[in-house]
Amino acid sequence: MIIVASDSIPEFEYLWQYVDYWAEIDPDFPALRFNDQQISSFELKERSSKIADVLIHLGVERADRIVTILPAAPEYALLLIACNRIGAIIVPMDVRYRRADFIRLIPKIEPKLIISIVQDDKVSFSEILVKLKDAEKTLQNVKILFLGDSIHGQNYFGLEKIVPSRQEEQDRRMKEQSKTDDLIIVWTGGTTGFPKAAVLSNHNFVRMCIVENDVIKAGLSTRGIFGRIKYLSNLAVSHVGGSVELIGVGLIGGYELLIHNKWSSTKTLETIQKESLHVLLAAPTMYRIMMRHKDFDDFDLSSLKLVVISGEVVNQEFMDQMKTKFCKTIINGYGSTEMGPEVTFTHPDDDPATIAKGYVGKPLAGMKIKIIDTDANSLPTNNVGEILVQGDLVCKGYFRNPKENEKGFTSDGWIKTGDLGRLDGDGGLWLQGRIKDVIRVGTYSVLPMEIEELVLHHFSLDLAAAISIPDNIFGEVVWLVITPKAHVSISEDDILNLLQNELADYKIPKKIVFYKIDPDDPPITRIGKIDKNRLRKELLGR
Repeated sequence: MIIVASDSIPEFEYLWQYVDYWAEIDPDFPALRFNDQQISSFELKERSSKIADVLIHLGVERADRIVTILPAAPEYALLLIACNRIGAIIVPMDVRYRRADFIRLIPKIEPKLIISIVQDDKVSFSEILVKLKDAEKTLQNVKILFLGDSIHGQNYFGLEKIVPSRQEEQDRRMKEQSKTDDLIIVWTGGTTGFPKAAVLSNHNFVRMCIVENDVIKAGLSTRGIFGRIKYLSNLAVSHVGGSVELIGVGLIGGYELLIHNKWSSTKTLETIQKESLHVLLAAPTMYRIMMRHKDFDDFDLSSLKLVVISGEVVNQEFMDQMKTKFCKTIINGYGSTEMGPEVTFTHPDDDPATIAKGYVGKPLAGMKIKIIDTDANSLPTNNVGEILVQGDLVCKGYFRNPKENEKGFTSDGWIKTGDLGRLDGDGGLWLQGRIKDVIRVGTYSVLPMEIEELVLHHFSLDLAAAISIPDNIFGEVVWLVITPKAHVSISEDDILNLLQNELADYKIPKKIVFYKIDPDDPPITRIGKIDKNRLRKELLGR
């Protein structure tokens, strides 16, 4: 039975059902575009089905893991759909990973198959993978395919033409599926500790895409935009934002999905102008980098009617710049890999000043939020504590990691986010910081956001990051890393005088670091957050 949602998109249980639906409704619609390549809705269905035949031919069974080392590209989207057709689990890994990352992570997944690009400008993935396979007993029987020719494995391209149809087997597996079956495993926590493999089910994936589609369509409708839309996918598919919020939402929502294989401020701005995009999703750091592009004022961004931000608390200066330089309608979201890519969103008509104070909106459909103290007692309205989340979007847990599951989830299904916040009288969530980011200076706790917001409010900066540095006496001390805006002069004394006047002495940074951002290699993670681990390693030389 098809239940029609408010935006007229049917509610199915599986990703592949949406692909088949759009192929029937509008077979010639350009579902995917990548460089000069275009794949119609019908071709998307046919090609993903043929790739499913290839996977079956290669011996992939239900619940087998397929590791991909691919950028955002049609090949990844097609594999995602193909895996879903036969009940396999896709495990996207970042093309920015290097040897040590693969050695640590791939054996834990015990994949049946690895599909990878051959190399990039800096590393040969084919050499790394064949050496890893030879060294790890658990990987001896793993097949490795490459997107191109390599002496270390078979070329992935061309297999579709020689493998016979396995449609009956596909049909059988699709009938045996359950919405609670695993669909995708996403590595998470790499910037705050050892990465953990979060398992998302069919239900997690599809519900998130439906809910976020509703939010996007509703936001555009308030600005007079209706119907099928163009949608830019330019985040790493190894992150939940790239695989779910961009590719997933695009496939399920029936969007014209424009894929970039990596994020680029220039290419993003060019695409907004050339394609007359109405909506854009990005992290605040990405918007900041775009706004300081040397040719920013030459781009025509007037087509934008809705911009979505997520990933950090922003200040009033940022919101004012966003309204002036991108568009007036801004919504902010809050989420994570484990709890759901987004579990709250602000409303298009919410005052941007409230967003600048940490407001991230109300829980989305099917989600609940509560605030607890250090003894796990629920706190009343407007009391700050740890944010706990429960509902349809919360992941199934960490893959084969009962110890982390026990630490991260309650027995009744709430996830402990590690974030600090409060709920207001209307059920809206206000972020106050992150427990994991707390810097322990002796017996005192310092929230980096307190320092960062203060300097961002008083000075014109492109970057402000308070980071913990090991100290022989206090355990940790605070260093503040800043990047002044172009042509702005700020001294270390200016910063220290402000902070000494405003904050307790134990919160004052022991060092102010002036950091020059390389526009071709900014210090951001694959999802656009400031990469504090990288900053720390660069500053300490290790």
